Amino acid sequence: MSQEKDKAFFRNFSLIVGALAVLMIIFIIAARIVGTDEAADAERRGASVAKITAPMGEASLTGEEDKSMKAGETAASTSAGPDGKAVFDGLCTACHSVPGIGAPVFGNAEEWAPRIAQGIDTLYNHAVNGFTGAQGFMMPAKGGNPALSDEEVKAAVDYMVANSSTAGGTAASSAKAGEAAASTSAGPDGKAVFDGLCTACHSVPGIGAPVFGNAEEWAPRIAQGIDTLYNHAINGFTGAQGFMMPAKGGNPALSDEEVKAAVDYMISNSR
Repeated sequence: MSQEKDKAFFRNFSLIVGALAVLMIIFIIAARIVGTDEAADAERRGASVAKITAPMGEASLTGEEDKSMKAGETAASTSAGPDGKAVFDGLCTACHSVPGIGAPVFGNAEEWAPRIAQGIDTLYNHAVNGFTGAQGFMMPAKGGNPALSDEEVKAAVDYMVANSSTAGGTAASSAKAGEAAASTSAGPDGKAVFDGLCTACHSVPGIGAPVFGNAEEWAPRIAQGIDTLYNHAINGFTGAQGFMMPAKGGNPALSDEEVKAAVDYMISNSR
């Protein structure tokens, strides 16, 4: 009986030890699996961090030379500054090419002399902030185009002064005449006439002139017929709001065909 009990005890003990051994093996395998996953995760995280923190570029022995070249390009661009002629041709010419309205005419040294005598800072101030002259002519701030920067306005003043002094006036007038002759030989350019003259009024809302591109404002004008519009533009017209359209936009040097081309250009872009 005692032997049976001993056998049963050893059998049960062996089963327990065997079960414990199996559990230990399972734990060891699980630990290895978990450890491997953590190592893989750590490796992946390391690769991701390395990618995120990688430098954007590599240092070069010629880096300082590149910086110097870029600095030189920037300085050259800055030193060039705004194009005074382009500003004048696109806006200022609308008044400063028309004799007798009060604005000193481009290239006329006699008219510019007393203005130049006031000093360049005064001319800059009048052009940037606006000014009403002794004859009652009002120079609107920035020529009526607030989108211009102060530097662009000053560049236009410099251009006019440089070409309207005693030394440069005659040559400037001859150059303008040559440009006008070349333009005429190529046929009227409605956009060029608009950009050089008409834009001064037809790009300013609220003064009575139909604004370029505004179909609603142009519709009743277009309804009058093209011949009526040509007549008003060439010979002048005072609208219902009291706004006066001067004959040929105030520039009698324009031909009838040039004025008509400008009207055609405005209509085609304002329907």
